[in-house]
Amino acid sequence: MRKVMLCCALMLAQAGFLLAEPLVLEQAGNVLKPKKLEIGLADIAYQTDETKITDTAGTVVMKLTNSATVTPLYARYAFTPAIEGLLNLPYSSVSFKNEVTGGASTTASDSGLADPTLSGKYSFAAKGWDLAAAAAITIPMGKESTTLPSSFKKGMNIKPLLAARKEFGKVTMNANLSYNMTGEYTDENKIKQNPGEIISVGVGAEYPCRMVSGITCIGEFVYNSFSDAVRAGVTQAGSAGSQMGLVLGGRYDKGNIKTKLGLDLSLGDEKYRAYDYKIVAGVTYLVKI
Repeated sequence: MRKVMLCCALMLAQAGFLLAEPLVLEQAGNVLKPKKLEIGLADIAYQTDETKITDTAGTVVMKLTNSATVTPLYARYAFTPAIEGLLNLPYSSVSFKNEVTGGASTTASDSGLADPTLSGKYSFAAKGWDLAAAAAITIPMGKESTTLPSSFKKGMNIKPLLAARKEFGKVTMNANLSYNMTGEYTDENKIKQNPGEIISVGVGAEYPCRMVSGITCIGEFVYNSFSDAVRAGVTQAGSAGSQMGLVLGGRYDKGNIKTKLGLDLSLGDEKYRAYDYKIVAGVTYLVKI
């Protein structure tokens, strides 16, 4: 249950060299100049996960495979040099397959609009660091799926976030700290769900790629700690835990076009992973308003 809920939930300068922005972390300091709009598909993601269940003899008796693709319409606007607003409207496709050794396999899939997210960010500087305070709210307006309950529509989540950024020569360091307060909701089967709250800590570094001019190489590490999930008023034993992700990739900006591509490898106890790996990508366009 924890893995299914996580899988559904995890459906987000130039100075002589290209200064990009993080891949999955939020940048401290404005990403855009005032009165600039960035629009496009900024956080495309494909993830897959395989879980093998064995008996006491170590024989595989069941294999569970799930995958998800998220294609979000993304818009970011800079109101002032310090204030930005964001909108993320995702379209998700989810599939699950259950293969029983010596038995029949079952599959399920569905797709539709998932819950949109609205965010605001205020940036400032202190002692040589770019800093930012942000907050995001996920609104339960996604599709109600009878095939895969809770895949697209959940509760109202509130996520405050703090971000820091500093340049050390050609290397730029980024850091994030966030607390995702997940809201309780009733799924399509009329069962109350609370997936548990999540504390996330992320650090990353950007460096101009020497092999290809104009590309910024990026490495990030994210640690997630989540509390117990509650289903129908009953705390799910063993659902609290942690998961880590190592993200490697790069960004390339050309004129008003911004692109990114990366690979996110899930680490830690396999029980708590929502995916084995995730491919992240994006292409957006800058517009002056």
